[in-house]
Amino acid sequence: MELYRNTANLFVAGFIGSPKMNFIPCEVVEWLGNESLLYTELDQLDECLVVRLDSLNASKTKEVHLWFEGKDCYVFDEKGINCSPRRELE
Repeated sequence: MELYRNTANLFVAGFIGSPKMNFIPCEVVEWLGNESLLYTELDQLDECLVVRLDSLNASKTKEVHLWFEGKDCYVFDEKGINCSPRRELE
């Protein structure tokens, strides 16, 4: 599990995991001290994605790559209500 969570770099991370890891380019839009917000648009869903990230795990750069498991993804409508059934990204 440590290898998945703390890979040395993006190149190494692309080779581990089954199924193959997919990366989503993101931009850090706001540093909030203890946490940060990432923002990206998802072409697959024609929607945007906002992720709250512990800033201790984020490098101080504007561009990062996001990887997550589908089971950790929740989709909300424009009112902030969790959509049901949950859609998973492939």
